Amino acid sequence: MPNILPAKVVSSGRYIAACCPFCSQFGKSADDKFHLYILKNAWAYCYRCGHKSSYDWLISNYTLNLCNSYQSIVVPKSSNFDDYITCHTGNFNDSQYSKSALKYLSNRKIPQKLIDNLNIKLGKDEMFGRVVFVDAVNQYYMGRAFLPFVNPKTMNPVGNLKPLMYFDKNRIDTLHLVEGVFDSIPFIKTNMR
Repeated sequence: MPNILPAKVVSSGRYIAACCPFCSQFGKSADDKFHLYILKNAWAYCYRCGHKSSYDWLISNYTLNLCNSYQSIVVPKSSNFDDYITCHTGNFNDSQYSKSALKYLSNRKIPQKLIDNLNIKLGKDEMFGRVVFVDAVNQYYMGRAFLPFVNPKTMNPVGNLKPLMYFDKNRIDTLHLVEGVFDSIPFIKTNMR
């Protein structure tokens, strides 16, 4: 008989998160924080211990027990932007999940100092699988997927989208328009504002 895993619906119903049964195999304590993310008919991935498997394999060996008290997260109004960002992002740490995110940023030539200066965060729950560029002043964020199986690739707050404009300090007659926040990073790195 398959083992029963407590689970909840997250990310507006797109994912299921379960208590990972594999963490103990990697020397970690039993998971009670729903670290195993599952996309139906696709994959399962634990961002605490790094376990990966197919959806079909997982459900043939485990039964997901969806807890009614953990239904999908409601996207907040802008008035509680800070609470929303705090709940759905965190700082980088020593976890395998965090290391994958930092490797993605490193491959994009974004060093730790720039990560700190730009307030880039590690996504969780609704922002799982993304690094999140946070502009707390203008209450704006953009999440960029660093795991290959996370869709959509980018996540923005609906209704807060606006053009991002950067001026070259050395040429005030030049204006650069970029599509998204992460596209602006090369300009920031070269002292453009």
